[in-house]
Amino acid sequence: IIWHAGKLLALKEAALPYELDPLTLETKGVCDFSGQIPGRTFTAHPKHDPRTGELIAFAYNASGLPDKQIHIHEIASDGKVTRSQTFEVPYSSMVHD
Repeated sequence: IIWHAGKLLALKEAALPYELDPLTLETKGVCDFSGQIPGRTFTAHPKHDPRTGELIAFAYNASGLPDKQIHIHEIASDGKVTRSQTFEVPYSSMVHD
């Protein structure tokens, strides 16, 4: 569970974040940062930069199937994705921090 861009987010490796109501903990729905995150997965352990407020995250198997692509995202404190990059690794694997 993390707080970013004014949202309480529940995270896991195999899906996009789910937004929770911070008062009731009811599920509000999938959070793809207003359509800015392509793919179907997100990391369970993004890194928060205390200096800039940015969230740095990655995703693997973002198509929903095993593949060789890794997606890296930088998300500003206001929820705007400031950078997305995709690169290919030698083989499909589970990436966990």
